Amino acid sequence: MLLHKNLLVGKAMISLLNPFSRNKTDLPKTWNFYHKIVLSGLPILENYVCMLVHSECRELSLLLNLGAESWLKHKLDGEPFEDAVFCDGSFYLISNDYNIWQIYAANVFASIRTYNAYEVKIDCHEVIMSEEQENSGVLKYLVESCGELLLVCRLYNTKAEAILETHDFKVYSLDFSLMSWKRVHDLGDKILFIGKCCLRSVSSMELGVAMRNRIYFSNDHAAPWWNEWDSNHLYGISARLNLNNAGRKDWGVFSLGNGTHEAFCFRGNRDRWGPIWLTCPQWWCCRKLAVNGYS
Repeated sequence: MLLHKNLLVGKAMISLLNPFSRNKTDLPKTWNFYHKIVLSGLPILENYVCMLVHSECRELSLLLNLGAESWLKHKLDGEPFEDAVFCDGSFYLISNDYNIWQIYAANVFASIRTYNAYEVKIDCHEVIMSEEQENSGVLKYLVESCGELLLVCRLYNTKAEAILETHDFKVYSLDFSLMSWKRVHDLGDKILFIGKCCLRSVSSMELGVAMRNRIYFSNDHAAPWWNEWDSNHLYGISARLNLNNAGRKDWGVFSLGNGTHEAFCFRGNRDRWGPIWLTCPQWWCCRKLAVNGYS
């Protein structure tokens, strides 16, 4: 499935597109204040939920099943959520203090069926960070990996002249029994694809490749709510400011737990943020997706 977003007089037109069958479904329009969209599963499934995460306040908009005419909004107090993911029946959102907010998708539907009313029950979990971590210059990604909830911290150089310089990645796994983030030094055979537009964990064995324990990442702005749709006006800024953009690129590879302690530095392209990429590690089920008509 691909997410397509067009802007029209301040409103966003959002579509779900299956690149294999070319089936397309338009979702209700909404204001262009959302930086993340999360799906609970395949759009053709019963009790499907689509969630938008607001970029300026702690507001969520939910769409229950395809064909709904409007988004159901739910607003909370506090700063915007930095990222969100769907894992094992729940939506998980992370705040700037590393705490986790959880929404059971089934509870949303149960409230409608039982009370004929829309209600969102959100559980806030205070999560212990196993080591001291800064908020400044850290971009947080949530990734579902074989039932585990991973937190990938992308560490930027905070110097003014190097705002796009990524110098390290740290990965944590959520221990649900202790509600703590535990440091992960080795991903095993897993490969992570991360970017604001797409987050995916895949198995190198299933892909049939020799690479493992790596993070493939796109060129993301350090602000969690800034994405590629907000960046068109920045194209060519390096030339206008006489900045040297030589050697900069739009995506990179990071080896987790590098035993040789090899120096790592990724300098993104100031003219262009991360491209929208489609990671399709589930190549083994593409034929099923094409038959069913949706992904």
